[in-house]
Amino acid sequence: MLFRSEIDVRAVYIALTLADLLGIMTPELAAGTRQFVASCQSHEGGFAGEPGCEPHGGYNFCAAASIKILNAWGYDRIDARSHARWIATKQMPYEGGFQGRSHKLVDGCYSFW
Repeated sequence: MLFRSEIDVRAVYIALTLADLLGIMTPELAAGTRQFVASCQSHEGGFAGEPGCEPHGGYNFCAAASIKILNAWGYDRIDARSHARWIATKQMPYEGGFQGRSHKLVDGCYSFW
């Protein structure tokens, strides 16, 4: 029987974090991960949970943290300029807080990133 579990940047982040903390990171483990995380970057610059989906604050954190962990393995293939622009446009000038997705209201749960 085949089960489909979570296949998105959250699961990637958890796996990479555990591998890094336990000292079991290998080039084989990171090999396909690099392409997957990069493919989750949208045309807006933020990261979605899966390729082709809407960027979201929580997914963005997981993707950015995964990229940081993978830097030790030569990962530098994202559009960093559009990523920084996406992050900067999520802080709303009037409310001062962050919105998790484009065209949504400010939400306090996104202030962590």
